[in-house]
Amino acid sequence: MDDSAMKITQESWAMVEKEVPHWPEIFYDQMFADPSVAKLFPFSSGNFKENPKFQEHTQKVKDTMHTAMTSIKEFDKLRPVLYKMGQRHVAYGTLPEHSTNFKNAFLFTLKAGYGDKWNEDLDDAWNQCVDALLDPFTEGVSDAMAEQADQAE
Repeated sequence: MDDSAMKITQESWAMVEKEVPHWPEIFYDQMFADPSVAKLFPFSSGNFKENPKFQEHTQKVKDTMHTAMTSIKEFDKLRPVLYKMGQRHVAYGTLPEHSTNFKNAFLFTLKAGYGDKWNEDLDDAWNQCVDALLDPFTEGVSDAMAEQADQAE
C-alpha cells in the first residue's frame, strides 16, 4: 500500500466511524448474503441485528478495525497480528476464499457510507488497504489449514 493510500484510508476511516456508526450492520448484511459465510456465524439467522451475540461480535470487529486503521502506518507491527488472527479463524471454519467475500462486503459498506462522495481515489486507496490487511490474514488461514492437514495424516 502506498503512502497516499495509507493517508486517504486513515483519514476516511475517521469519517466512517463518526458518520456511519452502524457500518457493521451494513457489512454483515452483505457478508451473510453468502450462505457459506453466514453458516459460520451462529447468530446469522433471523433478526440477527437484535441478537446480543451479534452486538458483542460487532463491537469486537469495530475495535479491531479501529486498531488496524489507527496502526496502519506501522504495518510491520500489524502484519503478525493479522496473520495470527487468520490462524485463529480457521477454528471457526474460515477458508481463504472467504477473504473475497470480506473484501466485497467491506468495500460495499464503505461505498454505502460515502454515497455520492465515493470517488476513484477512495476506491483505489481502500482496495489497496483491504488487500494489505487481508494478505497476512489469508496467509494465516492457509498456513493453519495446511498444518491441520499435516497433523491429520
